[in-house]
Amino acid sequence: DTMQWGLRNLQRTFEVPQLEQAATHHISQLLRLPLATLITWENGQNEARLASAVIRDKQFAAKDEPPILVGSDAVINWAIQTDGVIQLEFEDLPDVTRQWLRCPAHAHLLVVALRTAPEHTLNGAVLLADRADRRFSDQQMSMLAVLVHQLAWCRRHLLLTRRLHDQRSQLTELNWYKHHHMDDIRRQVRESRRQLTNLKQQPAIGNQPYFHAVESRLAGMEKELLRLTSRERWALASDPRK
Repeated sequence: DTMQWGLRNLQRTFEVPQLEQAATHHISQLLRLPLATLITWENGQNEARLASAVIRDKQFAAKDEPPILVGSDAVINWAIQTDGVIQLEFEDLPDVTRQWLRCPAHAHLLVVALRTAPEHTLNGAVLLADRADRRFSDQQMSMLAVLVHQLAWCRRHLLLTRRLHDQRSQLTELNWYKHHHMDDIRRQVRESRRQLTNLKQQPAIGNQPYFHAVESRLAGMEKELLRLTSRERWALASDPRK
């Protein structure tokens, strides 16, 4: 029941930071752990960060300094290269990882990557720690795998949604500037037509044949600009996908 409650809460969370904190807290509570952390990194970035950490015992600690390097940190690389849950002892970790993670001697560690589909790039891992005498049952390991899998998919969904929203905002702004510029050009064309009309009133100038061709061309340009701006504005307002 506790696990199902946690899964429902993950599905009802709509912001990435809140999702990360809720998931880490729930895993820590469900497995009764003194330390539960979520490590994330951006695709192509050299440094990872502690997106969330729940620490219930002062003998355990995790921090962002010195930086957690994606290319050289053992926890991150083991998580990327291994399917399922990795079980370790604190002494198995190299010094570079112990600079940001502190645990009692022979502490028991669990590491599992945030995996979704095989073609998706990994950008997160959960690291859990407990005392040396702690042993996890098969049922607890299965629950952990399900929770992390759900977290991975929920987080990916929210990140993609946020990215699409940002792209839509940028395109909307770009579209506004484009129409503003087209309106400005249309005003300039209209002003040129007005000046041309004034010149036509002078007999010595207005009877020149090319005046009619220029006037016709300017009128066509203004009409086409009006048609384009009106059509695109209507399409943007009426299409629910935009």
